[in-house]
Amino acid sequence: MPISIPLERQLIALLIRDPKFASSILEILSEDTFSHPQHKFIVRLLKEHFTKFKNMPSLEAFLDTTLTENPSLTQEEKKILGSILLEVFGDLNIPDELYIKDKVNHIVQSAALRNAIATAGILLEEGKVEEIYSTLEKTKNLLSLNQKGPIDFVETFEASLNGLIEFEKAKKIPTGFQNLDNLVRGVGCGELAIVIAATNVGKSIYLSNLAINAIKTGHRTLLVSLELSELDTFARLAASLLSLPTNELIDSKEEAMKRKELLLQTFKGNFFISAYPTKGLTLSQLNGIIKQFEMLHGKLDLLVLDAAENLRTRGNDLRAETVDLYQRLRGLAGENQIAIWTCSQANRIGMQAYRVRDIHAAESIDKIFTADLVISISQTEEEYPHRARLFLVKSRKSRKFVEIPLLIDYTTARILEQPGFVLQGEMSAEQISQVRLNIGIPPEELIV
Repeated sequence: MPISIPLERQLIALLIRDPKFASSILEILSEDTFSHPQHKFIVRLLKEHFTKFKNMPSLEAFLDTTLTENPSLTQEEKKILGSILLEVFGDLNIPDELYIKDKVNHIVQSAALRNAIATAGILLEEGKVEEIYSTLEKTKNLLSLNQKGPIDFVETFEASLNGLIEFEKAKKIPTGFQNLDNLVRGVGCGELAIVIAATNVGKSIYLSNLAINAIKTGHRTLLVSLELSELDTFARLAASLLSLPTNELIDSKEEAMKRKELLLQTFKGNFFISAYPTKGLTLSQLNGIIKQFEMLHGKLDLLVLDAAENLRTRGNDLRAETVDLYQRLRGLAGENQIAIWTCSQANRIGMQAYRVRDIHAAESIDKIFTADLVISISQTEEEYPHRARLFLVKSRKSRKFVEIPLLIDYTTARILEQPGFVLQGEMSAEQISQVRLNIGIPPEELIV
């Protein structure tokens, strides 16, 4: 899984500038991580130099070693190599430092594990059991050494700020619901989001619309249903995408095929669906599906899981199993660096509530604590069948307790924010001061 050419160059500069990072990564960093032949050559020499001297060479030492020990290099190769070295040694400002470290850590760890497993298979065939233990233990030790340690807040301030800006602006997947996105920007890789609602209000419809909106912004998406069959999942998505009620979809094949042509360019290769029986899939199996997906189709951006609590768990303590399930699901998002949306049932009190809140989460409120973003959808008898309300229950990075009116069309499985609705702005400094005074914070402690 190579990285882009510009990032390859920044990675080489980072290895030279940061010996601590180099020492943690060089032993398991493969030349195959790089696609540019000269970059492969440079990394091989850096690894040889570091193994021998335990430090990184200066430009002069590197050039001397390169020219002395590689007399077969052509003049053109020397010219290209020289220009690359001047660039990586001359400009050691690396704006994407944190992103590169995270990406490379993920790549080399995955590669090291694959190599260890492959080697273990060969050793098993040869009957060398003791060597299998040695190989796996060595790999385990290498990966543990490669874990990130504490960072100096001041020294890494600019790099951390650049990483935050990139994550918030480039790596978050918008929901496609404008007022909600204005608040939370979407869900980022490694994050877990949950939508909670009573039965038959629109949890699954909301998830399918989130998937469609993500694909429209170029994000590769996998929707896994543990409630509907693959054909029923297809029917709901097709009805929403083509703006055709399900019965018309069945009776008007020609019209459906005509509208389908408009989707090919945006959706082909980016939208995948899969269905399993309720309780027919474990979290470990789901993780395996993600790994297999990425081998066949490339990096996955968003997993939409309908619904997490339909995964098969291991015990009989439903509350404890629910807490563990959501913690592991968020861990799965971090391990695979994907965003995950799922849904959960409201409890019996929430079924009757005008507004579904955190206390209405079925089985355990702890799932709310685990998630990065939680919204609810509520609907009264008077609002049914065309209206509902989205309520922002939890967000780590924005204000919460915000309500947004929705319009729902159950026949085409479409849901959208009420046209013309604009969320009011944040409180002014004076309003914040008044709120803090009201809860007993002295004026001299106010920071607005």
